[in-house]
Amino acid sequence: SNRIAVRVICPAGLCGAELREPVTVGNGCTVVTWSAADVAVRISGPASGNIDSRLKYRIDVSNPGDLASDDVVVTGDVPAGMSFVSSNPPAEKTGNTIRWPVGALGVGQTRTFEVEYRADREGTVEVCVEASAAGVAPARECVVTAIEAAKLEVKIIGPDRAVVGNDVDFELKVT
Repeated sequence: SNRIAVRVICPAGLCGAELREPVTVGNGCTVVTWSAADVAVRISGPASGNIDSRLKYRIDVSNPGDLASDDVVVTGDVPAGMSFVSSNPPAEKTGNTIRWPVGALGVGQTRTFEVEYRADREGTVEVCVEASAAGVAPARECVVTAIEAAKLEVKIIGPDRAVVGNDVDFELKVT
């Protein structure tokens, strides 16, 4: 809210020929509250994962403004080193970009989306999304996930020697 002061002045010589100074003929003030639509976005997901694992990310888009937001769209690019698997609700996928047209988002309203990627290689990936709306500055947020190669160890326990034709038992320990 802003306080606005108004003062009405009669210029010198117009309110009477004998007055050589401007004359205040009225004043007052008012408070104006500015209303606007807005858009915000949050993304959350795992801090780490393994190569070939499926990783889910949650996206929340909201309108923290005090007017409805129109033509809201959520977009994101499939990060390098990951492959798109699925999303809920289903996204429009064009090339490397995924897109959810939301439409109108009422005051205080939130919509939630989930996207699942497969980690294709080791390294650090940044998963980013952007929400935009008509006449509103876009909002962007990212989350970082560290992708590691799975560490697998196999140990075989059994006899060092065996007689041909006899059954031999081995124990495999996988960790």
